[in-house]
Amino acid sequence: MENQITNEEIKAIRRFFVDKFIKSYSVVPEEILLDIDGFDAITYGHQQLSLFHGYYKNQIYFPVLINEAHSGYPVILQLRAGNSHAGKGVVGLLRWLFWRSVKSLA
Repeated sequence: MENQITNEEIKAIRRFFVDKFIKSYSVVPEEILLDIDGFDAITYGHQQLSLFHGYYKNQIYFPVLINEAHSGYPVILQLRAGNSHAGKGVVGLLRWLFWRSVKSLA
């Protein structure tokens, strides 16, 4: 069942949350402070991408969550494989978020 969602549907969900976040501002903010955290999500069984992470010493997913720091609003949540490096994919997410924000706020 988890494999039935398409990449286009995932992108649409991400756009929805980012656009909702951007529209929450009544005026263009001078700055947006982001909090970026990877965290261990322990898994049980044999889920795809659930892999051993040496630091956490467990089978995990290692998602990254980008929040707006002042409000705590979750802007982006990206699932990553359990053996991912803490910085994996973050630059690409930030580039896309910056592009989407500038496009929406202009």
